[in-house]
Amino acid sequence: TLRAMRTLPEWIRADLAADHVIVSDSVLESLKMLEKQALRADNMLLDLRTYSRVGRMQDKTSLVPLKSAIENAVADLKPPPGFIVNTDLQLHAIKAPFNECQLLFEVLISNAIKHHDGSVGTVQITTSNDNHGILIAVEDDGPGIPREYRDRVFEMMAMLTSRDECEGSGLGLSIARKIVGYQGGEISIADPKYMKGTRIEIRLPAQSAALTTIV
Repeated sequence: TLRAMRTLPEWIRADLAADHVIVSDSVLESLKMLEKQALRADNMLLDLRTYSRVGRMQDKTSLVPLKSAIENAVADLKPPPGFIVNTDLQLHAIKAPFNECQLLFEVLISNAIKHHDGSVGTVQITTSNDNHGILIAVEDDGPGIPREYRDRVFEMMAMLTSRDECEGSGLGLSIARKIVGYQGGEISIADPKYMKGTRIEIRLPAQSAALTTIV
């Protein structure tokens, strides 16, 4: 299995050291590459499994406090020092499956941090409710996405940079689109409103809005 392949390079290095075998730098580099490729393949399978479970293994629709879903997402992600997630929630709750709502925020926050071009950054999450439905926006101050690629990034395994520059399966925004689609909504990339980077907008039907306020 791929999990076993991830440990094989460690075993090989340990066996070589135990036998007092002098290993060249090129061999060590090859073992490191093998370890990296096995890790990538393992992460790809995990993300494919997550994608396949969207809509099939969701919680029952309930009143989801958005602040709690976002806080849980941040706690699970453990953003690196220097990255801040801010919220400005005019709409505090929606009717949705809690687990997929949290997963949606995990995917979008992770995507913003992963593709950031600095060691510090800000992710701003805003929510509102109007006559057109619910608007959830996730905006960052990273490098942004050129207009010509804004549709392509939602395709499965789409990567705008090589995996040597930015690790990832290319499935994150595909997972987000599938989650939003199951809730009858749409997801797109819009021009930044508050910062210079990427702004992802999610539109959900008006009936998804909660009738009560949860802070």
